[in-house]
Amino acid sequence: MQNHFSHSIENAWLRESVKIRALQTRSSLFSMFLIALIMLFALEQYIPVHIVLFWVSGILLTVGWRYLISARIMKNFERRGNGEIKAADRNLRICSVMTQLGVGLGVALCWGEIPTDAAYIITAAQLLHGMGCMINLSYDYKSFKYSLPMLMIPPFIFWVVKEGQGSIISASIVLLSFMMLNLVKRSEASLKDTFKMRFENVRLLQQVEAERAKTEEALTVAQKANQTRSFFMAAASHDLRQPLFALSILTDTLGLQPLPDSAKLIFEKQKSSIAALRSLFDNLLDLSKFDSGQIDPKIESYSLESILSPIDEEFAVICANRGISWTLKYPSVAVQTDRDLLQRVVRNLLTNATNFTDEGGVSLNIIFRDDKAYFEVADTGCGIAEADQKRVFDDFVQLNNSNRLRTKGVGLGLAITKHINQLLGLKLNMSSKVNQGTKFSFECPASLLIKPVKEEKQPQISTEMVSGLSVWIFEDEPLVRDALRHQFQAWNCPAEMFESRQDFMEKKGRFENLPDLVILDDMLSHDESGLDLAEELMPLIGAKRILLMTGNSDPERLQTLDSSPFIYARKPISLDWLIYWMMTAGRSARIAQPEPSDQD
Repeated sequence: MQNHFSHSIENAWLRESVKIRALQTRSSLFSMFLIALIMLFALEQYIPVHIVLFWVSGILLTVGWRYLISARIMKNFERRGNGEIKAADRNLRICSVMTQLGVGLGVALCWGEIPTDAAYIITAAQLLHGMGCMINLSYDYKSFKYSLPMLMIPPFIFWVVKEGQGSIISASIVLLSFMMLNLVKRSEASLKDTFKMRFENVRLLQQVEAERAKTEEALTVAQKANQTRSFFMAAASHDLRQPLFALSILTDTLGLQPLPDSAKLIFEKQKSSIAALRSLFDNLLDLSKFDSGQIDPKIESYSLESILSPIDEEFAVICANRGISWTLKYPSVAVQTDRDLLQRVVRNLLTNATNFTDEGGVSLNIIFRDDKAYFEVADTGCGIAEADQKRVFDDFVQLNNSNRLRTKGVGLGLAITKHINQLLGLKLNMSSKVNQGTKFSFECPASLLIKPVKEEKQPQISTEMVSGLSVWIFEDEPLVRDALRHQFQAWNCPAEMFESRQDFMEKKGRFENLPDLVILDDMLSHDESGLDLAEELMPLIGAKRILLMTGNSDPERLQTLDSSPFIYARKPISLDWLIYWMMTAGRSARIAQPEPSDQD
């Protein structure tokens, strides 16, 4: 019986994997076509156009072949037997291998007297393509394992024999390949576990329907299954944050380097892709926090001007780019709320409005009445059918976006808005008619602004103000450690790297002076605690000059860090925030030098 059940799960998982990969083909075809145009534009000054066209045409043919196979698979998909599904899985895997091989061979265009800049552009495009494959093939580790070498081996061979920085780039390709393989392997395992839990829940619910006597037990199991997502996100967040943090740092560091004009467009696309990935990751984590009750609002008084000014600037540009009007009206009042959460609600509603409005405009209007500020977000977009209006607040629901275009989000904005509405008691309402637009309204406690509310001034961020500060960094993840090393070199900050306490103890005798600042990962290798090490260094350095980094989402651990005397930051850390902390802590380092006894 158990073997039959396990076999059923494996067949169901294979069917789900094939279906998702087939559905993703349409967006992949569009992405590959766009990348092909970019590559033609970026490489035309280095490589003859007909040669580049030959390369990208071959890639587009393989993607088109995959599209035809996917269309055939999806036709009468639910009626297909297990044998047909296995054949479809094999065909999709072959397509992935052929596509990755076609993209990987692009670096062969750079043999001979071609400028090195062309090789940089092609290699960057290949690495970015690999990141996309990592996401698209997260349901099928075997396809990714077989196809990634086809993508990475050609550029690796090219850079190995290249003089200069070729050895560094080839080593980075190998390191990134292993990181991506490990991440996809973990991702598939986690997704399989989640799928198995869902499959088991369905079976339990079927048993409940057949056996009314077991209803209470089945409901308990279902509640535990709902909590699993929060536990999974907490466990997986550290492993997922590390490569994302490293990728963000490397991209920001690359932006400090002089780039040829042909590479700037690719660099901007890369930044946008990373921002989208980071936004999706943060939204998923936020949902798990809301579900587990980890969000604690901080209610204070803020002027509407301070809350809405940055939003006004942001959406004036967005609406102008879309060719629609933007209107904002609000009174001079102060609202009692959590500023960050309220801003997020307004941004989510306006983002939803602008994404689905092609003509007319979007407006935000606030009126003050009976000690309350009444917010109304209105648009002249496509509207929402009455039958779908309750579903728009569910996770990953995207109406009027059947192609799942990432430019219109991923369907989490309104789900998060629903949670914030419950947390702040905003009494969120919605009215909508198809082809006539949508209105969202909510309320917030407010009072007339008799005297200005003290607002926090945004500090001026400058890398020049941290130049010369010496730093000790404790980080066990090689990719993050190397990324931070490059970043601090770009900021002209001498940095010493340690992967563990033992590594530090072996090297500390070499240093004559203590550093200005110390940055520690809270989860070091061999179960070492960065917090424990920070407490050891505190008498020498001082608590204000020590920063703890963490990718942990466990509430108990975060509470422990909150109660410590140190500042801590969640990965991936904004570099603007890191610079601001270094500026603030660096002032005390330059003013208050340690006593001689501190160094004994």
